[in-house]
Amino acid sequence: MPYQTKAVRLAAVFLALAASGIARADDWNQWRGPGRLGVAAPGPALAAVWPKDGPKKIWESPKIPSGQEGGFSSLSISGNCGYFYVNWKTQEPISTRTVSEETLRQIGWFPEKLPDNLVKAAEEARLGEVRQSLQPTEVKAWVEKWVAAHLEGDQKKKYGNFITQRLAKGRTAFALDLLDKLASAKGQEFADQAALEKWLDEHAIPADLKKRVVELIPTTRTVSKDVIVCLDLTDGRIVWKKEYPGHSTTWGSSSTPCLVNGRCYVAGAKTIYCLSAADGQEVWKVPAQGGEISSSPAVVDGTVVLLDGTLVGLDANDGHELWNQKKMSGNNASPALWHKDGAIWLICNTNAGLSCLEPKTGRILWTVPGGGSGTAAVDGDTAVLFGSKKEVGLVAYRMTLDKAEKLWSVPVSDRGTTPVIYQNHVYAAGGNEVFCVNLDGGQVAWKENVNNEIASPLIVDGKLLAVVESGKTLLLIKASVEKYELLSKASQANIAAVASPVVNDGRLYLRLNGSVACYDLRIGEPGK
Repeated sequence: MPYQTKAVRLAAVFLALAASGIARADDWNQWRGPGRLGVAAPGPALAAVWPKDGPKKIWESPKIPSGQEGGFSSLSISGNCGYFYVNWKTQEPISTRTVSEETLRQIGWFPEKLPDNLVKAAEEARLGEVRQSLQPTEVKAWVEKWVAAHLEGDQKKKYGNFITQRLAKGRTAFALDLLDKLASAKGQEFADQAALEKWLDEHAIPADLKKRVVELIPTTRTVSKDVIVCLDLTDGRIVWKKEYPGHSTTWGSSSTPCLVNGRCYVAGAKTIYCLSAADGQEVWKVPAQGGEISSSPAVVDGTVVLLDGTLVGLDANDGHELWNQKKMSGNNASPALWHKDGAIWLICNTNAGLSCLEPKTGRILWTVPGGGSGTAAVDGDTAVLFGSKKEVGLVAYRMTLDKAEKLWSVPVSDRGTTPVIYQNHVYAAGGNEVFCVNLDGGQVAWKENVNNEIASPLIVDGKLLAVVESGKTLLLIKASVEKYELLSKASQANIAAVASPVVNDGRLYLRLNGSVACYDLRIGEPGK
């Protein structure tokens, strides 16, 4: 299809969203921006060449954790405010002390009783002259030979790792009778540190083992809050911050808010929220059925749709469940939007595959192979998905309301990459490659090896912007079908690994490892 027609259609999508109250044409109001396309609305021309140290930083927010300490939600923008979710973790002192199974395992305890003859042989070997005479470089081979000679079948499967570790430690491994004595306190909660040490002394635990136990028992615990933050995009100051009791997660809980009609919809660790975008006042909140949600909600026809263990539709006004499509499961991928016959349909990637659904009812129109955590890219009647398995690959489907037919696929895979479609070509940065593929025929126009996965690049001002190498590098690539043309590259080092970049009105917003930062991408004096 001619580029002019594509541009006209893209502009029409932006205008339709603005007219419907879903978004202003210049807002990046949800995951992947206006229309969830990954394409920035027209704005100022951007510099093709960055200064040596990367784009100029305009501001950096106060300390806000990300990654395993705060999640990977990216920003959504409405007017002069940016919104995102934080799984905000802090450490809280614990007065009590508990000897857990994890602590016991860390000092060498094994929960199952071993055969007496095996224990006797292994302990004699561990303490014997041969083991003590070995040089450090000789230990591994000796241990492997001993285990192979004395354990076989089920014994090797059940006890092999434990015996290997004890033989490798030699005389530094703690005696089994002492470990069993400690294990008698497994699960016991002591009132404080003094009570724990008193018990250890009463049971004649040697000083070196006592010290190790005391070191390993946690004195703090991780406490998490669901925090939704609104930043002033002029200077990065916090306009409001709404906090709720949360649930500690690591890679999960990275939902990006959806801003519609003055409301902010977002998923926390175990709760789904609707707040006033103006001041953070709660409109409603409902318990999530799953947890660790990274799916970013879409709001269509008064329905909030996201993956929450299964795909659910909630009433945007009060949060009550309208439907629950149990045939579609997952927590990570986000719905895409398909404009067809004057209506908006959902294109959702789940564990079951890629499906088209009716927003009001959750009725499935069709399902085709998909999977993984990536979100589909939609252009006209074509959907493109970067699958998690090479059998699916980077795949394109031609959609009707009755069915979807496979157009082509490229045998690549990635756990969670989302492609972007621009001027009849697909651009993606996943599976350790950046590449460009013709949308109609699936021919690879070019590709370049880059160390990356779980990336969600975007198109802005005719350029592809991508965060790669686990947040260490920012790439600006010409969105050209002729060849791979790297325009600029910046080693940022501290971008939150898989958080997506956002560009709005010539400014780049990045979730860093301990804050949010804003950079100027507009044309200026090169090198300054």
